[in-house]
Amino acid sequence: MLSGTADHEALRSELLPALAFHGRYIERYLSTYFSPNTHLLEKRSHCFFSALSTADPRAARWRESAWKIVLHEAQRQVRPDGVYFEQSLYYHVYALDFFLYARLLQARNGFEIPPAYDAVLQRMLDVVAALAQAGPAEGFGDDDGGRLWNPRRNRTEHMTDPWP
Repeated sequence: MLSGTADHEALRSELLPALAFHGRYIERYLSTYFSPNTHLLEKRSHCFFSALSTADPRAARWRESAWKIVLHEAQRQVRPDGVYFEQSLYYHVYALDFFLYARLLQARNGFEIPPAYDAVLQRMLDVVAALAQAGPAEGFGDDDGGRLWNPRRNRTEHMTDPWP
């Protein structure tokens, strides 16, 4: 447990170089080789976070690249009706977690959010709301059991609530 400013600064001095290393690694090893769906979203969202958290000279490039990929994947991975293309409730919510996270980071740091991106998110949220009209949605499709915010909230009754 951190007890004060000195502990906070010690953690920060260890964490920032690790985030820079993480950003460099992700930039070099994008998940484009196998199932580049949620894997790619996850890597680019984490690269986005690393870029906004470190003073590494490559950070601006990481952020721009990550945001460009997230925007592209939102159009590619989400069908026009708002359903995530893997047609799985779990993966729909998992992808939505990453899309919302990237949007939050982008907005909180004063960067522009294209209306088309927000439209994709709204369609995805509309799907979740429609599935939850009669209570917890019945799970469909495959599920690997993880969540971005809280891995313990991966049961069917949590799928209609993408936040921690």
